[in-house]
Amino acid sequence: MLDAVDRAGIGLTIIRNRGATLDRIYTNRQFCALTGYTAEEVHAVPPTGFIPDRELARLAELRRSFEVEGRHPESVETALKTRDGGEVPVEISMASVPLADGALTYMFIRDIRARKRVATALRESEQRFRTLAEASADSITVIADGRFVYANPAAAAVLGFDTPEELMARPLSQLLVDPEETRDMGERIGRILRGERLPPREYRGRKQDDSVAVMEISTTPITFDGRSAILSFGRDTSERRAWQAELMRADRLAAIGLLAASVAHEVNNPLTYLLLHLERLEELLPAAVADPALRQRMTGLLASARDGGERVRTIVRDLLSVARHDHEASLVSVVEVMDTALKLAGSAVAERAEIVRTTGDVAPVLANPGRLSQVFVNLLLNAADAFEDAQPANRIDITIAADDGHVVVAIADNGRGIDEQLLARIFEPLFTTKPRGSGTGLGLAICKGIVTELGGTITAASRPGHGTRLEVRLPVATPRAASAPSVPAPASTARRRVAVIDDDVLVARSLGALLSAHHDVATYTYPREALAALSGGDLVDHVLCDINMPGLSGPDLYEQLCVRRPEYAHRFTFITGGAATPRVDELVERGAVRLLHKPCDAATILAAVAIVER
Repeated sequence: MLDAVDRAGIGLTIIRNRGATLDRIYTNRQFCALTGYTAEEVHAVPPTGFIPDRELARLAELRRSFEVEGRHPESVETALKTRDGGEVPVEISMASVPLADGALTYMFIRDIRARKRVATALRESEQRFRTLAEASADSITVIADGRFVYANPAAAAVLGFDTPEELMARPLSQLLVDPEETRDMGERIGRILRGERLPPREYRGRKQDDSVAVMEISTTPITFDGRSAILSFGRDTSERRAWQAELMRADRLAAIGLLAASVAHEVNNPLTYLLLHLERLEELLPAAVADPALRQRMTGLLASARDGGERVRTIVRDLLSVARHDHEASLVSVVEVMDTALKLAGSAVAERAEIVRTTGDVAPVLANPGRLSQVFVNLLLNAADAFEDAQPANRIDITIAADDGHVVVAIADNGRGIDEQLLARIFEPLFTTKPRGSGTGLGLAICKGIVTELGGTITAASRPGHGTRLEVRLPVATPRAASAPSVPAPASTARRRVAVIDDDVLVARSLGALLSAHHDVATYTYPREALAALSGGDLVDHVLCDINMPGLSGPDLYEQLCVRRPEYAHRFTFITGGAATPRVDELVERGAVRLLHKPCDAATILAAVAIVER
């Protein structure tokens, strides 16, 4: 039996205990190999001689406990001195057999150097994990036995806790908004621990202030502190969702803008000849109807019809002003842009509060009217949101005034106001003082960006219970930006030769009929036919040309014609039912051509074609 023990891969030594006397009576070869001594040398060393001094007191206490309780601990980790002056970590298991004069203690000794190396490596690995996790901007948590056993600072911050310990003290069921998501999380944890790979999933986390943070969580199984656990990486997707919503809104606005431009073109063309014909009927009516009563009645009907047409023209103009969300700037009247914003947002605002306007004499600014209108609409809607419900005392004051080279637009409400600490953050992206679900927190940030691009500033002042005032300051247009031809071209009262080019047959016919009473008119509905005729025929005094035509646009026709006959460089007036293109804007700005917007009255059209080339 001792030979078998001698061949075992575990050290064994047997100590005889006779009261205070300890004698070693057997040591196997593995024990000798651990310590580096021969069997004879081992027996020459007292039983406690292999124990490091620092361990003697602890092991003596274990021995006294054994003498009182009658049993050894299952195992003890300690160390043995070696012959070369070093130490080897060991685990000792003991068993005692009583004798008449004492006891025999069997000590089984296992070399645990490999286990110590593994434990040290594990500790170092966990320390590296903690170091990296603490520095991560993403949420990192470890879940074991249905609770958080680790959370980094980012995980605490995303849910509004001051420390990770506060987060870990909460059960998972209290950290998710939906109980169904809690059940789903538990099910997914079980599946992952069984080795299944699952894609990331979004959860709605309940923050400490009861608001919601949408988190995308990726999970993987790990061993943490010696037990099976789930390592989770989380990212707050609330910001991404808000930007996606804003991008979708921008896409919808862009689509609406394209639709508005297309609809405006289609509406303005028939509206042009409708209004021109109504105007012509009013002129012909006195000679055509002899009965004064009937003539008066028909005059009223025509006036009503013209008024309706003018209202449609105004609506289409406002649609076009917000349809162009590019960055092309032009001289705009802030008062007119505010008029448009009030038409777009006025009904929603008027339901909540009385609107009071004070407008001074202000110079134009250089801006894109659609983007500036977006700013004013947003500020008006924010002012309306300052009131929980409609009350007679609710009031929104709109002031437009000049101040030291700037146009100042102030929108003030007497609503609930904003706390000073929150006021400092209202222009931050994704920050909102509105109730949950009522806004993305991007509106004022976008407004600030637009105003800054225009060279202006936007500021806010507020007191809780006394309302909020937002002020936009825009620089007036510089003399260069506002410049126009210093000497207006003279108008001719003589009969002139005019070419009308428009692919809409009824528009071309109406314009031709209007101009024929005063000039010699050639009408073209095919732009390439017009180009050929003007290139090779007699020079005409003026060309009234549509912009958007199939096959050859107005600007293309103008440029090709000017190459062939430079005399036409200053003889064009463009007319459009939609938005002008940047090419046309550039030609207008340098005074090469003039621009009319459909529908326009007879006097405007006659004045345009009567301008004499300088």
